Amino acid sequence: MKHARKLAVSLFVTTIFFNNCSGFKVVDGLGDLASSSGTVVPMPTPGPISMGVDPHPDQYPPPMGTPGATPPETLTPVTTYPVKQTELAKVPSNFNVNDWVTDDGPQGKPSYNGFDDVGAFRLICKPSHVLYDDPIVFPGQPGASHLHTFFGNTLANANSTYQSLRSSGDGTCSGGPINRSAYWYPALRIDDGDGNDLNDQVVMPDFAVVYYKMPPLQSTFMARGLRIIFGYNMNDPSASNATFNWGCLDPSGNWRGTTGHSSLKKLADDNICRAGDSLLVQIGAPTCWNGQLDSPDHRSHVAQPVNSNLGYFACPATHPYHFPGFFLAIHWTVGPEGNAEIAKLYVSSDHMSGMKMESGSTMHTDWFGAWDDDVGTEWMLHADAGFGNCSGGDLCDGRALVDPFAKTGLFGYHSLTDPANPRVVAPPVHP
Repeated sequence: MKHARKLAVSLFVTTIFFNNCSGFKVVDGLGDLASSSGTVVPMPTPGPISMGVDPHPDQYPPPMGTPGATPPETLTPVTTYPVKQTELAKVPSNFNVNDWVTDDGPQGKPSYNGFDDVGAFRLICKPSHVLYDDPIVFPGQPGASHLHTFFGNTLANANSTYQSLRSSGDGTCSGGPINRSAYWYPALRIDDGDGNDLNDQVVMPDFAVVYYKMPPLQSTFMARGLRIIFGYNMNDPSASNATFNWGCLDPSGNWRGTTGHSSLKKLADDNICRAGDSLLVQIGAPTCWNGQLDSPDHRSHVAQPVNSNLGYFACPATHPYHFPGFFLAIHWTVGPEGNAEIAKLYVSSDHMSGMKMESGSTMHTDWFGAWDDDVGTEWMLHADAGFGNCSGGDLCDGRALVDPFAKTGLFGYHSLTDPANPRVVAPPVHP
């Protein structure tokens, strides 16, 4: 029950995700707001505020871009826009998609909150595995990275491509293999004080909440093959492209003390976390895109909106395409030592060869999208065009993505929100 409360709070306080679909195609039996011909989507009738409505609509400025042929709005006028790179070819799902969708969705038709100008789609993921791999920074080089914890595709590794992610592996997020995207972050570790980081144990998260917010009818679909790193930039800290914050929730899901700690050390210094709390980190990706699937630093093809000095933020002319705001909130259970454990924690990127950064100060996240195209379009239409507030894998049309652990018992779990078991694991052998 306490994990359910923590999850409910996280849906409000949390900070992936959508992979592009080339047209308004709908999974057979799933859609009611669009047809395969791409007809105009009717707006839903205003209704009551739903459970998933975000409490901070003011953080999302007026529309920053438009889909389709109309040029997106940008900070400075330009005569031409970057040509969108041809996305990768569609890889059809090699399983029965409808086996992973239930008609027991909790919300029915999407509700419209007239006081909020955004749509939202949220899903839940559990961790999958831990590797010294990074398929974006070190493709084809197993063992070349600092230690990462992966969730999403269970077979993600250094050799992963869009094609391999779409065609193989189970999924540890809502909908199972419907979302074979790979998400990874520098593993959370406990410093045992012996000076050998390779021996330090890994704390596994209970779950992560992936959260997309979209100004209705204003977001561009994210292209197949798009990959992004966001957060602290190891090579150039001044070029870090997203902020993050650490905090603790008590067993009832309430914040301990103040929020917004920029590192684990600062959180530990405040001495607010207690045994059994939920340690939480929140991080959000940039929402402006230059049309390329990647860039040499894996970051500069996306950018943050900037102040237009006209009362709202807008995408810069160099990155004119606006796509859904992608936020991630990762939850770990604090061990019996309480705040004393927080003081020992660090993420693997804090301790690199020849450097030791303030604990938790180098947090970042990698994403390599691999959604089923048609289901991705379905939730995009309901959350974006339909003003939906869709939580827990709810498609906002009376259907929802299946909890893969309830269906298969993968890794011995029975629910996406089960606590990590074991909570602490030994690291893999470094290659």
